[in-house]
Amino acid sequence: MKKFYSILMVSMVLVTLSLPAQIPGLDKKMEQMSKTLGNQMQNQVMISMARALFGYTFSVGGYWLWPKEIKNGDWWKYQLIDDEGDKLLVEIAKLKTDAKGNQWWRMGYYPLNEEDNEAYIYEILVDPSMENLLRMRAKMGDEKPTEIPVTENTKSFFMKPSKPTNESIKAATKGIETVKVPAGTFRAKHIVYGFQTGSKIEWWMSKKVPSGVIKYSITDDGKVVYVSELHSFGGKAKSILGSY
Repeated sequence: MKKFYSILMVSMVLVTLSLPAQIPGLDKKMEQMSKTLGNQMQNQVMISMARALFGYTFSVGGYWLWPKEIKNGDWWKYQLIDDEGDKLLVEIAKLKTDAKGNQWWRMGYYPLNEEDNEAYIYEILVDPSMENLLRMRAKMGDEKPTEIPVTENTKSFFMKPSKPTNESIKAATKGIETVKVPAGTFRAKHIVYGFQTGSKIEWWMSKKVPSGVIKYSITDDGKVVYVSELHSFGGKAKSILGSY
């Protein structure tokens, strides 16, 4: 879709250059058409970004353990640290389930580095399967919250990552460990999966927190790619973007 719009925009510029300059109102009309296409492209980019971030938040190497049901109002934040030391605070909150079973979620991304401190906040309404996007509001940095157009049949917004079987989880469990993270100290089940590519995924799990995950990390060829630790958690989350 974005490629189509890019080609169309270039075509419009070429057509504009080839038309007589004296046609009344031409420049103004072309400017408005270009602005409309630009808005459409921006909306598609924002939806694609939200899709990627939502999937990224609920997936570690394509897997997630989903140890417990997430209730309305549950929220949690993770502190992500990559191999270069960059830090990002990631927030997830399940805000509300309506009478049709559609779900409101919030995703917040807050860079913790001094040179990059612009936050991105999305509140999205998805259908009961969590696969189809119905509504979206967004706030970028200091801008005011805005309603983002969502077109009909915006499907495959979120594809749940694979969940290992209970037998697989049991076999991958190394034991119970004491884990200290910004949110506190927990007794957590340590689960480790390895792959022939040389990468390794580790989870530390506890049912005492809404997400069930205290900490997780990805290692590639013995080098830690990134670590995510539970920063804080709680209940009674509400919309902060005026979504409903």
